[in-house]
Amino acid sequence: SLLSLSFEREDVREVIYDYRDSYGKEISQIPQETSMEIIGRLTALAQPVNEPEKDILARPVRAIFSYGTLRADYSKEGDKWKVVDSSCKWKRASVTGYEVCSS
Repeated sequence: SLLSLSFEREDVREVIYDYRDSYGKEISQIPQETSMEIIGRLTALAQPVNEPEKDILARPVRAIFSYGTLRADYSKEGDKWKVVDSSCKWKRASVTGYEVCSS
């Protein structure tokens, strides 16, 4: 199991949510491409990298973390603010150590 590979229970729950077809299976029973993706994501969570802000800002955009009216699936045209459109590739995600506060 993923827990026997020393991954944190909370991380396994978070990642495996995106692979519901694999839930409850031993890692050896999951197709290799999927199992490598799962293990890669779990490894990244277990070994976070702190990138300097100047390095992050110098690179092209890798992702936009959004919620509410900034989501690509907000309407047929995309988000309310015209930042991303409906052709945007998106998936459910979470960010560790980040908190959204609104008033």
